[in-house]
Amino acid sequence: SKAERVFNRALRAATDPKQKVQALTGVAFCYQFGKKSQATVADYEKAVDCYNQALDLAGDDARLIPFLMGMKAECLFRIFELNGDERALGDAETIWATLMKDNPASVGAQDAVLFKTLAAVKDFKAEKAKDLVATMETFLKPLVAKMEKGEKMNSKEALLAPAMASFLGSYYFANGDYEKSVYWRRRYDAFGPSSHRHKAANIFLVARIAEHKLKDKDLATKFYKRLYTEHPNDIRAFYS
Repeated sequence: SKAERVFNRALRAATDPKQKVQALTGVAFCYQFGKKSQATVADYEKAVDCYNQALDLAGDDARLIPFLMGMKAECLFRIFELNGDERALGDAETIWATLMKDNPASVGAQDAVLFKTLAAVKDFKAEKAKDLVATMETFLKPLVAKMEKGEKMNSKEALLAPAMASFLGSYYFANGDYEKSVYWRRRYDAFGPSSHRHKAANIFLVARIAEHKLKDKDLATKFYKRLYTEHPNDIRAFYS
């Protein structure tokens, strides 16, 4: 509530459109994230209103627009989750499709693919998960190709690729496709895990799956060795 008051004060004091966009985004975040799981339809509607105002002020700013559109889509989807408003869902789907088509390299597009999948897939074995997973893989394919060729990517182009690859690794493991699970966990490792702890955990998972599910002792040995070499203080290092 204090943050919301300060953001509104900043909004009143703003002298140019970019300052107003920043302040509106802050206000929107208070509605969208401030109450966490207690947020209501009204909260998300207020956030959408803030994002609409920010989009009007953003003009043709290629950095801001995908982000604002993505945040608006997330709020619309949450409204659908809470009250079943099919129109809100349709609007969210339209925004996501536009982001993926017009700004595929943007963080907004990556967030659209990731959020849409995570929000909809509550059960890895659900039939509807297949299409969403296929969309995520299609999105990642050119990024994987660039990475494997050693081509340079800008800092934001694959910002959320590790999170997507990790999700796919878990999805395929749950569905018994251990080859694909290892494939995506190794891509997660290559894209760059989000933390030292997650990197170590992923290396150990690859080793265990390779040993027990794929019966690939060479691959298992390679990853066990990486764990105790790169992460000697990890609790699993001695076991490895």
